[in-house]
Amino acid sequence: MNIFGFDPFIPVITNPVFDIDVIFDNDTALGGGGVVTPDFISANIYPNPGLGFDQIQFLLRDSSWPYWYHEVVWQIDSNGNNAFVDIRAGVPVVLPVSQGCFYYHDPSTGAGGTGIVSQYWQGRYLNYKWDDNNLNEPELLDIPYRIEALLTSSELFCRGDNMGMVYTQGGEEVSSFPMGALRFVYEIYDSASSAYKMIFVMPYSVGSHDDREIYFKVYSIPTADIKELD
Repeated sequence: MNIFGFDPFIPVITNPVFDIDVIFDNDTALGGGGVVTPDFISANIYPNPGLGFDQIQFLLRDSSWPYWYHEVVWQIDSNGNNAFVDIRAGVPVVLPVSQGCFYYHDPSTGAGGTGIVSQYWQGRYLNYKWDDNNLNEPELLDIPYRIEALLTSSELFCRGDNMGMVYTQGGEEVSSFPMGALRFVYEIYDSASSAYKMIFVMPYSVGSHDDREIYFKVYSIPTADIKELD
């Protein structure tokens, strides 16, 4: 890993208010105003600065029966400009998810993309995925850890027992490596190398107990190389 030496792409959101009700009231895919006011369940930012945007992905649920789930995707650029770009209604009611789950949407896997949730449930994490072919029966993945990131490689990054792990979307582990005190932060696009990179930080302190300063060492590795670690 190398010390990260360039400024990350961080959107400066000048108008952070998203009126989801307006989308539900006007989009014919959701019944043209017939859908009840949705509840916010979770959201995720998927980096796509190659197109000049990051995608902000929302998982919503009807606030009354039959509690259908909906995926709403917005795009936002570094100036805070945003636009509605996609929506999928009718994600099945059988998802055992609640507010506070971790939600991801992979737009690169074909029409409608792939939805993924990581939910703490009765003492363990359950990880589900769905696409247009299995909306009525989401697949339970054989991954026992919380999914921390959907990578731009379409792989899943997890952390457990001080180890970092990379899984396929089918639940197959392809790599594991010790992380120690490293913490994953986010994935960004480095225009200098034309590659996506994963960013990690390691906190450390300097000084005595009464006069201590906290610092962070920042590291990066190309996403394509993460599977080579062991």
